[in-house]
Amino acid sequence: MLRVKTGSRQGLHTHFWVGLTLMALGHFLIFARTPDGSYLRPLSDYWFAAVWFGYIFAVDALVFQRDGRSLFVSRRPVFLAMLPLSACVWWGFEWVNERVQNWHYLRPYDIPDWYANLVSCVFFATVIPAIWETADWIRGTQWVRSLPKPRPTTYPRLLPYTLIAAGIVAFVLPLFWPQYFFALIWGSAAMVLDPINYLAGRPSMIGYIEKGQWRFPLAFYAAGLTCGVLWEFWNFWAFPKWFYTVPYVGFLKVFEMPLLGYLGYGPFAWELFSIFWFFAGLVPRNRFLAALAQPEGTRDDS
Repeated sequence: MLRVKTGSRQGLHTHFWVGLTLMALGHFLIFARTPDGSYLRPLSDYWFAAVWFGYIFAVDALVFQRDGRSLFVSRRPVFLAMLPLSACVWWGFEWVNERVQNWHYLRPYDIPDWYANLVSCVFFATVIPAIWETADWIRGTQWVRSLPKPRPTTYPRLLPYTLIAAGIVAFVLPLFWPQYFFALIWGSAAMVLDPINYLAGRPSMIGYIEKGQWRFPLAFYAAGLTCGVLWEFWNFWAFPKWFYTVPYVGFLKVFEMPLLGYLGYGPFAWELFSIFWFFAGLVPRNRFLAALAQPEGTRDDS
């Protein structure tokens, strides 16, 4: 496979420039105003897709330039599989939010609901790829690669089952008492599905930790926080947008998100990782998905 020098401009794949163009377009749609101060509707309605697909392509190209392989270039079937799964996963979070009521949307009222939901599917499709691409980039940085590798550990036999039970409780509590337990939705899915993946022999966060490969969970946590800051930054200036109504901790907002809310983005990234591998494990003879895991483990050990 082609390998290129880090920082070599010639090594930048074409989709890097496509990504930068989309991001520039997205920023224009976010910040541009008409003479009367209005957004450039209806074009500005699509800022999210422009910014985030642009981000995904640009980061993927940088990973390819550095590593000689990337999710979009080398494992495109996996990338394409992530898009509908990502949309479905976020619709699941929207369903939970119907109960917890932690975030709300400011949307245009001059488009029908069916069209708004259809466009939202496109927006939601970017969530898993954005986290994955960011984690892939972070794992290859010198900062992460230079971290000391702890010794492998051994778990008690009941630990995976205990985590599954605790995760189920953490998922149910916000549905019945959302005012007190709303924060548990960020991590409950990982507590259930990651041990299931571990027991099934699939990639899992607790499996990496057991092997002493802490770099992988740390990279995904950092990716969740990175994307979280970018989500909130771009959202703050844009329309359509979202805002939060969070009990008890809704103070000291950074953009629209309360400061303490950023702590949830790391566990959220772990959730997306666990959800992806849970559903990947349901695909029979999923060789193209197995190809995604092998290089990760190899590089993480290096």
